[in-house]
Amino acid sequence: MKRFSSMILATLLMSSLLPINNSQAATDTEKPYVWAANVSPNYNTTGTVDIQIQAGDTGTGVKDITLPNNSVISGNIANYTVSQNGKYLFKVTDYAGNVYTHPIFISNIDKTPPTISFLSLTKNKNGTFKASIKASDNVEIKTVILNTNQKITKGPNEDKYVIDGLTTMPTSVTVTDTAGLTATGTFLSLPTLTYSLPATSTNAPYSSSKVIKEDVLVSVNGNDTVNYSVGVKNYSCTNKPCTFSLNKNSEITATNSIQGKTSTLISEVTNINKTKNNLVLSSTRSNGKINLSWNLAVSSPVVKCESQSAGKTTKSVTGTTYSFSVLNENYQCSISGQYDKYDISSDTINITPDYTKDIYVYTPSSSYAKETFSKVYVDYSMLGVTYFINANRNDSSSKSVPIPDSLK
Repeated sequence: MKRFSSMILATLLMSSLLPINNSQAATDTEKPYVWAANVSPNYNTTGTVDIQIQAGDTGTGVKDITLPNNSVISGNIANYTVSQNGKYLFKVTDYAGNVYTHPIFISNIDKTPPTISFLSLTKNKNGTFKASIKASDNVEIKTVILNTNQKITKGPNEDKYVIDGLTTMPTSVTVTDTAGLTATGTFLSLPTLTYSLPATSTNAPYSSSKVIKEDVLVSVNGNDTVNYSVGVKNYSCTNKPCTFSLNKNSEITATNSIQGKTSTLISEVTNINKTKNNLVLSSTRSNGKINLSWNLAVSSPVVKCESQSAGKTTKSVTGTTYSFSVLNENYQCSISGQYDKYDISSDTINITPDYTKDIYVYTPSSSYAKETFSKVYVDYSMLGVTYFINANRNDSSSKSVPIPDSLK
């Protein structure tokens, strides 16, 4: 049965090719047909496309095929190469003069590269980068790849190709369509933001690791049209560089732009602290010593004191307390150092003597009777030794005087 079917197919093919006599032609009114039409390649290409037509006829047979350029190919197979998209007509004629016109539509020749209509590059305040690309193609975009080798995709409802969190700054992007045609775009260079301190500042130069007590001077610059914002307020930079004073912590955004391209730098100043820190020094006095303490943990603290006998003294100390032996006289002391990386000093405090009156102490010999000093302050030690304090006072009224710490 299989051999019989093959014989029938071969007979039909031969009938489509072999001419017949005039009597057969007179009775053949059926048009020929195209039983196979092949296009190669059948995918998008930037080159040419080959078309092959295979025709047949049930009556007198295929005489020839007229190509779209009007050239005639004898027989039932014709090949034709095209270099442009469009509609191409192939006319198949049989020996009876019947004609069938077969259309072939070619739409996979792409000679138009993609178009990049928008490029945006942003440096985030954490140091990473974000790239955004808007591209289109007359057929279809296949890939969008940065020069740092990251491939970017987009969702069906998104109009841009976006990637964020890049650790390396890209400088260009290549867009390729399904035909292999490419377009390359270069990102704009980022604008600049520089920070400095006033010329009168004692804390220059500016550093983000320092606590800043004064205004910070900001300079904005860029190669193209520059705009910037401080917080939610926007500004135009007409005369570059643009400078302004920043008196509080803020986020600053600078944008460099030309038609179809933007580059943005986002920065944040977080180290301005104008809170006034007061360094307070306090003191106590006991057992022949002055005990100093202060409220702030300053770095490299220096204690300065002055008295009539000791003169001016300077001592580098540690921590928040310091004790030292003194004479019974008036002292003036202060503490200085650095706090929040700024110089800071306390007010000078006055430390009064342990006692303010002149004290005279006598240990009389045994020949002296107590009654001799009956009108003065008398103190007895636990060993039975009698001390007479302020024995040489001019007045004889009843008085009380402090006992110095050194005699307690």
